Amino acid sequence: MHHCKKSSDVATAPLEKVIGSIGITGTAETILVMEQQTGTKDCKLYVTGKDVEQCEKYLTWNSHGFNIDDDVRLAQLGPFQQLVLILIKETPRCMQKSIVDITGKDQSQVSKDKKSYVRVINPS
Repeated sequence: MHHCKKSSDVATAPLEKVIGSIGITGTAETILVMEQQTGTKDCKLYVTGKDVEQCEKYLTWNSHGFNIDDDVRLAQLGPFQQLVLILIKETPRCMQKSIVDITGKDQSQVSKDKKSYVRVINPS
């Protein structure tokens, strides 16, 4: 168990966020870095090590603990965004107007979140 740098410090890679020398992260067999998302109780969990597959998980807080999601991009979508993504996956050639009609939301709201859907559908 060790501490991470404050979120105001500039560190992009999870291992760079660990306080101390490089030797701390260099000698550990497995490293888990848990980073709380700003304004929520949700966290990102970065896992790396010699005997584990490197991965990133999204931990969503419920009142009893965390739900673990493998797809960080999908987990960060809100309920409406997840609904629209399901509609897009079920009918890939659907038009924006049909999504507006089905959900009953404004076209501006559907249009505003287009980049979120593209990131989830085409992660590259």
